[in-house]
Amino acid sequence: MRQLVDEMDEILETIGDGLVETTGQDIKDKIESIETEIAAIQVKVIQAQRQKTAKALDLPTYNALIKESAEKIQALEKKKAELQDENTNYYASRAWINSFEEAVANGSVQDARNGFIIRQMVESITIYDEYMQIQFKCGVTYDQPYVK
Repeated sequence: MRQLVDEMDEILETIGDGLVETTGQDIKDKIESIETEIAAIQVKVIQAQRQKTAKALDLPTYNALIKESAEKIQALEKKKAELQDENTNYYASRAWINSFEEAVANGSVQDARNGFIIRQMVESITIYDEYMQIQFKCGVTYDQPYVK
């Protein structure tokens, strides 16, 4: 852990690079755009229902429009759910970085007896002949050569 603390800047840079690609606000903007699209489709469906009632739209055309609209909404809802998951992961990663930086700043990450901080930060450690691979909970993998 001490070696990892010494290399903290590199680790945080790696994590940060991934987070820079998509910010929380970008994700929120995309979700809002999808919600606007869904609302627009729903307005078209309501208009189609009114046209059908007024006999300005025949039943086969109405049914095709409803089917197409339902498929579009379903695809948009799926994309929205994916973005919401991505948003959750983004904020979990930000919280992880903040927690890690705080642990380093107050010195608790350097206390080898403190297993809590390791459990909090590390998902798994895989041991290989030449190095160990540390999988952090935020999704970043870090290869650590053995200290001789």
